[in-house]
Amino acid sequence: MLPSEIPWVLYEGGGDRGPFPLSVDGVPISFADKAHIRATRFDSDGVPTVLVEGTDYQLSANSALPDLNDVSRTVVAASATLKVVQSVLSAGEVIKFERIAPASQDLSYTQASGFNSSASERNLDAIVRVIQQLVASMSRVLTINSLDDDGALELPIASERANTLLGFDDNGDPIAREIEPGIGDMLSDNNLSDVDNPATARANLGLNSAALQSESAFLKVANNLSDGNASSMRSNLGLGSVATATLDTDGTLAANSDTRVSSQKGIKTYIDTAISNLRNGVAAAYDTLSEIVTAFASIGPVTKSVIETGSAVALTTDTPTNVTSITIPSDGDYDFWGAIHFKGGSSRTIGYLLCSISSSSATLNTAAERSAAFYYSGSAVFAGVSFITVPLQEFRLTGLTAGTVIYLVPQAGFGGSGTTVSAYGSLYARKRGL
Repeated sequence: MLPSEIPWVLYEGGGDRGPFPLSVDGVPISFADKAHIRATRFDSDGVPTVLVEGTDYQLSANSALPDLNDVSRTVVAASATLKVVQSVLSAGEVIKFERIAPASQDLSYTQASGFNSSASERNLDAIVRVIQQLVASMSRVLTINSLDDDGALELPIASERANTLLGFDDNGDPIAREIEPGIGDMLSDNNLSDVDNPATARANLGLNSAALQSESAFLKVANNLSDGNASSMRSNLGLGSVATATLDTDGTLAANSDTRVSSQKGIKTYIDTAISNLRNGVAAAYDTLSEIVTAFASIGPVTKSVIETGSAVALTTDTPTNVTSITIPSDGDYDFWGAIHFKGGSSRTIGYLLCSISSSSATLNTAAERSAAFYYSGSAVFAGVSFITVPLQEFRLTGLTAGTVIYLVPQAGFGGSGTTVSAYGSLYARKRGL
C-alpha cells in the first residue's frame, strides 16, 4: 500500500543548511534508492544548480519505503542536509527535492517461481511512484478547457514557429504569427511616438505638468541665476535689504550700526587690534594668546584647611603654636589668606593676640603682610565675648614647589587662671595663573 504522494517539495532559505524533511503536508516522499532523489538549488535570481548527493548534501537514508511488516504500511520520511561545502540557504534562495524514479519494471515472473507478495507489492509501489510523478508533471502543463471538444492542440512545425508569436485562429487552434510593429511593441527608433496615450504614459511614469514646460521656463546652472528676476527671487527667498547692502570695511567698527554689514577684512582688523591691545597690556611672559590661555588654565582651585572650635589648640603664653597647615599641590605662585579665632576663660588676662602665616612650623612670621595682632592692657577680654577673631589679609608667595608646607601659627600673651587660651581657625591658598 502506498499513500497519495506529491513527489517534490520546496524549501525557502532561512539561513541554515537543514535538515530538510522529504515530505509534503506530513506525507513522506517514498523512494527505493537515493539515486532517485534530485536536489536543485536556485539562487536569488532563479538560476538553478543541481546538487550531488554525498558531495553537496547528505540524505539520512538510502531509501524510504513502506514497512511491509506493518499492516498500515507506514513510510518514515527521510531528510536532506547541506554539507559544509555548500553555504547556508539564505533568504531569497530556494532548494527543491524531487523524486525521479525510473520508468521501468524489474520484477520477472517465472512459471515455477511461485508468488512472492512482498516483491509484487514493491514492484507495484514502484509503478505507482512513476504514475505519481506523471500526475505531478501533468498538473503543471497547459490543458484544453473541459468545455472544449476532445482532441489535442497541435503546434505548427518548428520551421513555421521560428521567430514568431504563438497565437490562436478563429477556431481556437494554435498558429504561428509573425511579429509585426505595433503588436504589443514599441520601437526604439520611434522614440516613444508610438505611445497610444501620452498623457496616460506620463501619469504612469509619475511625470507632472513641469515635464511639459519649455526649456526657457527653467533656470540654468551655468547662468548662476542671471536668467531670473533678481528682485523677485530675493523676495521669494525671504531675503531683506541687507542681502544687497554695501559692505563696511571700517576696521574700528566705529559706526556701531544696525544696518551696515562689516567685511571680513574689517572684522579681522578689529579683532587683531583688540588682541594686540590685550597683549600690550600684560607682561612679556603673556604676550601671545596661547600664553594667556595657558596662564588662565593654570589657575588652580582653592586649597584649604579649617579647624573648628571643638578642635581648638591649647596655647602656652608667649609661645607660637601650629593650629593647622596646608601642602602646596603643584609648583607655582600662590595667594594666601586666613583667620585665627582665640577663646579662653573669663578670668584670663590678655596682653596680646597675634597670628601669622609662616613657612616654618611653630614659628611666627611677623612681616606686615603675613601677620596681624591685637594688643590689650591685661584685661579679661573673654569675660564679655566668647571668642575674638584676628583676620589675615591676602598676600602672595612666588616660586613655591609642590610639597611645600605652609602653617597657620598663633601666639598669645596671657595670665590669670581658669580655662587656658586656645585657638582655631582657617587657612586658604589659591594658585595664581597670571
